[in-house]
Amino acid sequence: MIPSSASRAASFLPERPASRRIVESDVCRRPAFPELLDARILKLTTTAKQKKTYLRLSQGFFAIVFVRSEISSSESELFDVVDALDRAVSTASRAEVHRRGLFHRAIHVFVFDDKGRLLLQQRSLSKDSAPGLWCSSCSGHLDAGEEYLSAAVRELSEEIGLSVSAMELEEILRVSPCLETGWEFARLYLLCHDGPFVANPSEISEIRSISPPGIDKLLDERAKEFSASFAHLFRLSRLLLRAG
Repeated sequence: MIPSSASRAASFLPERPASRRIVESDVCRRPAFPELLDARILKLTTTAKQKKTYLRLSQGFFAIVFVRSEISSSESELFDVVDALDRAVSTASRAEVHRRGLFHRAIHVFVFDDKGRLLLQQRSLSKDSAPGLWCSSCSGHLDAGEEYLSAAVRELSEEIGLSVSAMELEEILRVSPCLETGWEFARLYLLCHDGPFVANPSEISEIRSISPPGIDKLLDERAKEFSASFAHLFRLSRLLLRAG
């Protein structure tokens, strides 16, 4: 492990604000399409395994969500349902939270190696959201009653086999619920670590380390291969650091 790993990770995202403050995005303070909280339209063909639902967003655009008809053990997990100020108001199962578009909580961690490359993971094809897409080094929901930082430490262990302390993580960004985050309050943490990484096969198909400029290029040329939440957080992190 490299000393001061969070600070080293931050150095790989250029022009970091001198104040080192946590920045809360105002891009998504209001949900982009609040009507989605109450409506799901154009439900299409259902197979034994999954159904395809088109969500009409605005101006003729559509998004496709694949929803498995078989309830897995993960869908019975309990999440805190929160209000617009991120205050817990109730609990609900993962399946219900996603089905109803309820506000809930999640974390993302960007793990940089000593060469400044960002570890990306390709989500397993068995995942219920963004299957097969590239995303953050690790990410996940908060369980009911769990704190953001504790969830980040837990997910690093569960997804990529890293055992780290909370002090090694640095929070740099908070994002309010919007379409891109899947109606999640999301917090982004940085970590510098050279591994070894052990990808959980039930969560991850592949892992790769790519430089931030290389990711910029891939997002411009092959955006459909990345999860919306990762693209959103990565671009916001680059913008806020350049803005200072």
